[in-house]
Amino acid sequence: MTGINRKAVFLSVDGGRIDFVSDEGELMASVAIPPGRVDAAPYLDLNICGCTPQVLGVAVVNPPSAYGRQAPYPVESGANPDFQPTPVSALEGETRLMLRKLQMQSKRLDARMAAMQSVEHIPTREADPVIEPVEAVEPAPAPVPEKPKAVKAKAEAPVVE
Repeated sequence: MTGINRKAVFLSVDGGRIDFVSDEGELMASVAIPPGRVDAAPYLDLNICGCTPQVLGVAVVNPPSAYGRQAPYPVESGANPDFQPTPVSALEGETRLMLRKLQMQSKRLDARMAAMQSVEHIPTREADPVIEPVEAVEPAPAPVPEKPKAVKAKAEAPVVE
């Protein structure tokens, strides 16, 4: 169990145990660890004198090391701590930035102009023909079919004998 600090965490799905073994190899105590995420600090407090703890069935996750991390406070350097940048240096930075932007724009425009000069003929779109409006002619109404005239039955001529 060397290398496990108080901020370590035990992780397991089924749980595990810590065995405290004496120097002669005799098992002095065994403590169960429940499944899931468990802090190691309470189990490290159970350390029996003269015994070596052995962790079984769990993964031990130590927290990230503090070595190599940047300190949250400023680091002492040889620079003048009383130095304050002058407003001129701030204006100079803004001016330099503006000049860089203008140079980039002029380079881009020069490249576009060179590309335009290399084109021999710029095609233009022909104008759409103008279509003059024509007066709409209303169609004549459809002819109505005539009703057939009723034909009178010819009266029979009187028969003369």
